[in-house]
Amino acid sequence: MSWRNAFQDWLEYTSKERKGILVLIVCIALLITYNFCAPYIFKQKNIDLSGKKTEIEQWLAEHAADSTAGPIDYTELALQKEAKPKRTLFTFDPNTCDDAAWTALGFTQGQIKSIRNFISKGGSFKTKADLSKMYVISQEEYEELYPYIALPDAIAYDNTNNYANKPNDYNSNSYNANGYQKFDYSNILIEINSADTVEFKKLKGIGGFLARKIVEYRTKLGGYYSTEQLQEAYGMTPEKVDTIRKNIVADVALIKKINVNTTTVEVLSKHPYLNSSQAKTLVAYREQHGPFKTVEGIKKCVLIDAVTYEKIKHYLVVG
Repeated sequence: MSWRNAFQDWLEYTSKERKGILVLIVCIALLITYNFCAPYIFKQKNIDLSGKKTEIEQWLAEHAADSTAGPIDYTELALQKEAKPKRTLFTFDPNTCDDAAWTALGFTQGQIKSIRNFISKGGSFKTKADLSKMYVISQEEYEELYPYIALPDAIAYDNTNNYANKPNDYNSNSYNANGYQKFDYSNILIEINSADTVEFKKLKGIGGFLARKIVEYRTKLGGYYSTEQLQEAYGMTPEKVDTIRKNIVADVALIKKINVNTTTVEVLSKHPYLNSSQAKTLVAYREQHGPFKTVEGIKKCVLIDAVTYEKIKHYLVVG
């Protein structure tokens, strides 16, 4: 084919095809140029390892001597810095456990130090759930240890209606050093499942904001089965609950319960103690196996662990 025919063929390509061919030719030319010039532009710096020759040879000899030596796992080396001791399960009180007992339970020195710092600053564990609030203890560890913690699930208080006969008169004739009248909180007793925000504000350290949060969280739960649950309300702390503990009781008869055999996924998933997956599992199990005969039957669902069951059981019925 003569150059004239080739040129005529070139002219037969569309404008886009000709531009594409030109771009391809330019790219190829650039790659060839870069491949040729790169060794001169990016010169590699020679590293003198002669001074390290003895150390390198010694390391190679040691590594070769170990027939099981494989690639170095730096993640493994990092974990070895604080490897978990082997765990032995036994009944224990976290308030009186010594370091040897914590170690036997599988805790690292770092975890034990954090627990010791908490206790040394006046902290204490009153219920099993208090241990789970330590940031150094994972949820998996807590669930494994849960049956062995020698503490109650909740602190029991007298839930009779005696509080109805006790006056909420917090005025007193006593005065402080500055001449201001002091409140006598000893005569206050609030039933936390029926009190409104006005009643809660009579408690020491509870203002309007906290009173609203306590009532809002009570609505989400369906009621409090233990005064310790006030710690879960936004803004409340164990210290605040300790301050008002003598002035509050929980009437469990006022708790609004959910019929687990008729409720929906939407209702269950809105409860603070259940997530969406757990709610779907409960309903799916019910539909597959029939109605639950007892509340304890929900433990057959794979996603309902012991900790979840102990909390949610107070809010479910099967009748």
